[in-house]
Amino acid sequence: LGRATASTGARCHSFLGFVLRHEKINDVQLLQGYPLLITIDVSHNAIPSLEALSHLPFLSKVLASYNEVPKAIDFAPEAPTLHAAGDCWVGSCLKELNLSHNAVDQLVNVRRHIFVQRLDLRGNQISGDLQALSPLVHLEWLDVSENQVEATLGIAHLPLRS
Repeated sequence: LGRATASTGARCHSFLGFVLRHEKINDVQLLQGYPLLITIDVSHNAIPSLEALSHLPFLSKVLASYNEVPKAIDFAPEAPTLHAAGDCWVGSCLKELNLSHNAVDQLVNVRRHIFVQRLDLRGNQISGDLQALSPLVHLEWLDVSENQVEATLGIAHLPLRS
């Protein structure tokens, strides 16, 4: 729980975190009504898409392991949003994403999440190379084990720590 300020247009309490694990939910549309959320944990449910998270511009941490998500990262805040540096939109604030043990076979919208530092995609259906992850220039930790990744082509330049 946090407090919204005048810059958000209201002076009231705001939810900054959301946890709903092991509840068999299959939709996260209700989260659109909480645009100030910073962290969410919807692990161990039956969620087929995280697209509704596009309405949450302040998200920095999303834990959504053990769901049914086929695309990583199928959400991204629309420009322009509340995050700006001068006249330039800086994009998503997402820093940590856990989509382990889903049905991920596609990596989409990665370019809109360049600030991701930690990405867990283990136990999915990703095949081929990881070229789609190349825009993630701040990525420090990546787990793609238990996939069919054939090469690390496209991520050799990233500052990954071992």
